[in-house]
Amino acid sequence: MTFKFVPVDTLKKVIKIEIPGDFGKVTKADFEATFKRLPVSQARDLIKQIQDKTADEDKVLRESVVDIDGVTDGEGNKVEFSSELLSQLLEESYIRGPLLAGFMDVNYSLDKLRQKNSKG
Repeated sequence: MTFKFVPVDTLKKVIKIEIPGDFGKVTKADFEATFKRLPVSQARDLIKQIQDKTADEDKVLRESVVDIDGVTDGEGNKVEFSSELLSQLLEESYIRGPLLAGFMDVNYSLDKLRQKNSKG
């Protein structure tokens, strides 16, 4: 089989969250996020920017999340992706952390590294 090289610009990932509730109870939920996929050189540059403190997770997520699907409002109506929705989601630590992990998995293949390291 021949290899047809077509650059991949975006990748979708299911983001699993745990919504905090009273007395330590959580409700599990998920949504789909589409992230920009960075070329290796840009991914390395981004790590350097983070180390140099010229970029933070807020900037990274605002520039990298290009779509979110599967979010509804209190009445169950679908909420369309917008910068306002992203801002609201990033204010919640139980969403922000998993979104950042999703970005890292998409761009730095952390899932594969975890699997490799867990095999001992």
